[in-house]
Amino acid sequence: MVYGIDATMPSRIRSWREHGYHVAVMTAVSWGEYGDYLDGNFDGKQHWDEAQVSSDGKQVLHGSNPKIPYIAPSASYGRFLIQAWVDNAQVSRRAVCYAPLLRHLLMTTIALECGYPSSSIRERIYAIPDVEYGILLYTGSSDAEGTLGGLVEVGRRIAATVKSALDHGSLCSNDPICAQHRPEISRERGFLLGAACHGCLLVAETSCEQQNDLLDRALVVRTVQGHHAEFFKRPSD
Repeated sequence: MVYGIDATMPSRIRSWREHGYHVAVMTAVSWGEYGDYLDGNFDGKQHWDEAQVSSDGKQVLHGSNPKIPYIAPSASYGRFLIQAWVDNAQVSRRAVCYAPLLRHLLMTTIALECGYPSSSIRERIYAIPDVEYGILLYTGSSDAEGTLGGLVEVGRRIAATVKSALDHGSLCSNDPICAQHRPEISRERGFLLGAACHGCLLVAETSCEQQNDLLDRALVVRTVQGHHAEFFKRPSD
């Protein structure tokens, strides 16, 4: 487990991988690495109101340092983490933002086409800056579901599968409610999600290394809400 996003993160990840470990990244605001976010240097707005408080109204601190509170994650905090990852991991926005969305659409589409339950499909993103980016989808079990050859056949017609995935992503069975979801509305309890629900993007949490966080299909394809933020302007792009 690599804890914390800072300039030393790439070397720490590389070291663990060289020793044969599968690396996961964990971070929080409790170690004082995110003063820029709390003080407003990230987006021009202070976020001290996100600090957790106890029943008596006192901030919940990490130790006794008044500058290091625990916070309740918000949509803006999610954007801050993405930017910190991009800046320090030397990975492009395309790999951080678009690849996870595309892989979820592909997992759902492949599950429908192959007959695999989506919980049996695992994923991994490979990102080599200035070289290539790739998505690996594989079966997560060695039983009969993993020996049917369905994923191999999908790989032979991957262009058609990608187009189908983008077509499915443009319309969710829960639209327009799904497409109109706003992370900042607290009653919806989806602070780290945009247009994403179990009808379109969310998969079994065992199949997603990011626990289904930071997903919004409006960044990949145009939804009925039409934010014009999509990477693929048309399903055929």
